[in-house]
Amino acid sequence: MAADEEGQRILEVFKQFDTNKDGVISREELWQLLEKLSPGAFDSASFDAMISSIDSNNDKAATGKALPKGPLPRLDAIIRMSPHLSGNSTYKEARTALDKGEEDSAFLLSDKLLIQLESDANRIDAAFVQFDYSCTGFLDNSEVNAMFHYLGFPDPSEDAEVQDLVKKLDKNGTGKVEKEEFKHFVEEFGGCDLLFERRRAKTLRDRSGSSASMDRSREEIQDHMMFAGIHPDAQAYWELVLPPSEIENVCLLTDCQKRAVSNIRQIAKVNHQQALPVLQRRVSKLGYKDMDLWTTLSWVRDFAPLIVHIHFDRMWQFIIEDTHYRSQFETGKSCGLNNREVRDRWERDLFQGAYSGCRDFERPKYGVLNVHNDYRGVVRAKQYGDCYIVLKDVRLRTTFSPEDSANLKAERLACLDYYAHVLNEYTDNELEETLKVATTGKLGSSESIVAKGLKYKEAQYHGEIAWARHVERLVLPKGEKYDNAEMVAHIKAACDKNGWEWCWDVDEKARREKLEAEEASDDKISAWKAKLKAMAEGPSEGVKVPAGLCVRGCGKPVAPGLTKHGNPYKTCCRGCALGFGHDLRCGLKDGERPPCKMGCGMLAAPGKTAKGRPLDTCCRKCAKAEDGETDRHDARCRQDPVPLHCTPAR
Repeated sequence: MAADEEGQRILEVFKQFDTNKDGVISREELWQLLEKLSPGAFDSASFDAMISSIDSNNDKAATGKALPKGPLPRLDAIIRMSPHLSGNSTYKEARTALDKGEEDSAFLLSDKLLIQLESDANRIDAAFVQFDYSCTGFLDNSEVNAMFHYLGFPDPSEDAEVQDLVKKLDKNGTGKVEKEEFKHFVEEFGGCDLLFERRRAKTLRDRSGSSASMDRSREEIQDHMMFAGIHPDAQAYWELVLPPSEIENVCLLTDCQKRAVSNIRQIAKVNHQQALPVLQRRVSKLGYKDMDLWTTLSWVRDFAPLIVHIHFDRMWQFIIEDTHYRSQFETGKSCGLNNREVRDRWERDLFQGAYSGCRDFERPKYGVLNVHNDYRGVVRAKQYGDCYIVLKDVRLRTTFSPEDSANLKAERLACLDYYAHVLNEYTDNELEETLKVATTGKLGSSESIVAKGLKYKEAQYHGEIAWARHVERLVLPKGEKYDNAEMVAHIKAACDKNGWEWCWDVDEKARREKLEAEEASDDKISAWKAKLKAMAEGPSEGVKVPAGLCVRGCGKPVAPGLTKHGNPYKTCCRGCALGFGHDLRCGLKDGERPPCKMGCGMLAAPGKTAKGRPLDTCCRKCAKAEDGETDRHDARCRQDPVPLHCTPAR
């Protein structure tokens, strides 16, 4: 790394310490940051000794030009804060430089190590918040078990090694894992990267050959992601569960492509929040719970396949000879409307002019979200091809619509983490099928709903789709059309050239069913459900949330009352805690009742269920009523006062 780049990173480290931005690091500022990085690592005497070793002018403060002068004391202090870094390659390189007498190199490497320490501390904080599902400030037994499921370990009750890990996690034997215990556990494990390694492997199990150069500084990556509308708190989550190639492909987007993604993310976030309460009521009427909704949103966000239907018999030569999947702006051909001017107008409306004046190569490409996990692809989209390719490294740069995007406006588009408003446009049949797939982990069917004239769920891919880098596999229907010597030769040639896997659709079904069986044999009830425990996003980096407000940084007051463990709530509602927005109870004061979740307009009945949860319907009769039923309230319910803004169904 060049000296000026190292100097810039040193300055960034200094800014982390200098919290009041006065150009000086006071004793108090240094103590606060060291406590954040490693609480309890220093007592008063050892801290004063360290201060003396770095405070060259004895003013109890450090300036930007007076950072610790001795590389050896700095390295010792860093390892004292986090002993797990003693095996770090940067630390070993710094010690080697010292042994050779290269103090300048060792000094720069110690700064690099300090940056890594700060980054790991932030990621440990983010991981703890994600696993603290009940927002109590500690992990109970169920949350610890869920954490191990999520990370890909066997069930603690059935594996002695994992039982030992659980004991190591709960150092004081209280049955509650405090944040400091979690931090020590992660450090002893070797850091966040090693802890999440199994989970990343699971995410990648179907993704052959994902790779990309990540020769970028952290600041550069954050800038690229921010330009695309992906803020630091969301970045921390994606970095833990996705391979670097996903993030690198966002960095590679051109300015117009980043603007398009950012525009949709901003609009989708608002529409997602507004749609959530309505969607909760619909899901309840279908006989599912809020937890099933969160699981379904998680399925869409993390796992639902992103595909493109193609006519391989017409395209095989282009796949062999060309390097990229291209839009109709480049090819002049389409299985839909082939009109450049009309398509340009559609994309202007969809992406708010982001692609105006761009090169044809920069235009978005179109495919479908296989939200029902059908091994045949999306049956309704077979007009675009009887075969399909499964994409990789496009997830963070994809937007979605509830149907073909022709003549749609930007307000109807979504992105992975803000999808509720599009999901709410699903018909009941579509929504039920999606809920079933997400909550059971089984293969679904897009064919079962085709007879009702329903629509495919379009995906818009921003950035390039290179045959050799962004395609996992090719799936073809088994039959005379493709299962012959000549066509099989073309299939093998195309796949060998680009490094794809390929199979017949019946074999794809068997492959997916085998994966399901492997999941069951490992007692991983559902990758989606376990993942749900890690969905809550923490507040944005550098933002201090005032006391009494939701720690997710949404700006709403914390919920009244106490958790089941007797601790004050830290979030405004369950929906916000899970990272999907605000639920029906959000913002209510203690004792206030939310609207009946059946959407009738009455208030939920007072009192609690047998399990101690607040009632969420106005009466038993309403909870069991069918849509359109007029006499849906019992006698007690009719005596309840009706809010002025409600028009109850009588």
